[in-house]
Amino acid sequence: MKKSLAHLGAFLKNSSKQKRSVIKAFYNFVFFLLQFCTICPFTVSNEKNIAWKIWKHTLRMINILVQIFMVIDLIIVIASWDVFRFLYVSIVTIRLTFILYRWNMSYRWTHLNRIRRIMCSCSFSGQNTSTFNVYIIYAWAVISSFLYLLSVAVVINTSRDELIRFEHVFGTPMNNCELRLILKILYSWYHEIFMILPLNTFNVFFVMITYQIRCKLKTFPKKLSTRTKVDYDKLLRLYVSIKSLVVELDDELSFYMFGNIIYTSGMIHFILSIDLSKILRNDYDVVFFWCILSRILGSYVASTASASLVAQASEEIGNLAQIRAKIDKDGHSLLAQQTFIMISEKEMHFTAWKIAPIKKSFVMATMGVIVTYVLLLDNLELTKF
Repeated sequence: MKKSLAHLGAFLKNSSKQKRSVIKAFYNFVFFLLQFCTICPFTVSNEKNIAWKIWKHTLRMINILVQIFMVIDLIIVIASWDVFRFLYVSIVTIRLTFILYRWNMSYRWTHLNRIRRIMCSCSFSGQNTSTFNVYIIYAWAVISSFLYLLSVAVVINTSRDELIRFEHVFGTPMNNCELRLILKILYSWYHEIFMILPLNTFNVFFVMITYQIRCKLKTFPKKLSTRTKVDYDKLLRLYVSIKSLVVELDDELSFYMFGNIIYTSGMIHFILSIDLSKILRNDYDVVFFWCILSRILGSYVASTASASLVAQASEEIGNLAQIRAKIDKDGHSLLAQQTFIMISEKEMHFTAWKIAPIKKSFVMATMGVIVTYVLLLDNLELTKF
């Protein structure tokens, strides 16, 4: 019997280590994609190495050139508004979001790297890491990545031609078909890799963070529901540490969530404002359109829903703490108990740029507001033009 229990304990310990190593590897892989699309240098043990310094400054210069090209691209979009009048608001909004999103990610890269190290160093023991929930995250990440790769593959054969803007602004048509095809391929891949990939990858990164926070919070209901005496001092220290971590994470990530909402708003405005028959001219256009739509809405729902589950788990802790207070009458832990109740009453949540907390009703509320304002702007454009 003792040998069986020992084998079981060793198996659970090894299983926990394997799960921890898999999650850390997933964090590192997602962060590698962020480094790739934002052209940020990798951290090395010997940062005084001359070759690494040259490589670091080279990547920094390439990143600056990409940012400059994105600004020029935005200026060309604004200059060609009379040609693409029906898409003016949505295209400018989306391009401006790309520029600010990527610039902020490059500028605050060390902060994102610090968040990755913090989340990888957090203890995974005792978390309610449901295998089903983990598989859902992995499945969504795989599906989202597949849709992204599919859109990258078919974008070359679509009828969209961004070079029309350049021809309109500079007034020189490009008659060389081979050169036009090469530039179309390069511009399409530039758009997918340096503009869309950072948003898509960050959403996976954000979902992993919120899931890990929620798993930590799900341990509290079990401790508060036990029949034994509750150690409120220990619970209070653990809850305060998690809440401080959520506040620190929200300070760094709330801007990216706001950018995600703005980008989704621009795409919804694009979809509702345009006659789809004008852009869906062949089968590749249809595949590309549905890949983008599924990826955008899926990423938006996944990121906001995962963040709202953190607020829901925090609310559950506050309710259980108040119920438990009516049962426990221990005078020695009364102060710690009341302090824990007072702190748990204030829900911990992620926000959209410190403007609105992301709760259960946030997804439907924001979608309703987005659609309402999109229809309003569309009617104003029709009246104006």
